[in-house]
Amino acid sequence: MSGSKAVMPSTPDEQPGAASDDLAGCDNPSGLAVGTELTPVELVPLSEDDAAANRRDAERFAVGACRPIAIRALNGPEDQPGAWIVADILDLSTTGCCLLVMDGESYPVGQTVEIDVRAHPDFGLGALRSHLRWFVHSDFVHTVGLLFQEPLDRIPSLLPCRRSGVRDPLE
Repeated sequence: MSGSKAVMPSTPDEQPGAASDDLAGCDNPSGLAVGTELTPVELVPLSEDDAAANRRDAERFAVGACRPIAIRALNGPEDQPGAWIVADILDLSTTGCCLLVMDGESYPVGQTVEIDVRAHPDFGLGALRSHLRWFVHSDFVHTVGLLFQEPLDRIPSLLPCRRSGVRDPLE
């Protein structure tokens, strides 16, 4: 994305949570918004030797076309749920996932969300509670990084998208 500037905290003492407000004064006609609660130590390798290393807690696996899932915000201390929104899984690990959301509201960093994973029975449960660690929002697409409240025992097998094959519309 040419022309966009990333604003990151410069010292560990600064509050994590860079957000679109931090981009004030930047030329940003695209409507792009970003936010994170990751600290600079988590974002920047410690040395050039570490530059290519994956610094995540768990290995992430890219996901091909699979059945969509649903996500909703849990608002307030009583965890009153918001509306369900359809999302696609972009990558998955035992500790979290990255989701692509095409419609619906955007969630702030720190939001507790519930993910409905019943479309993929190998998860072994119907829903996962997660914590939103980062986001990138544009005018019509939201990408969010989630940390599961309870890590998975293993990477589940995901069912393929029902529409991934060629179908005869007359059948």
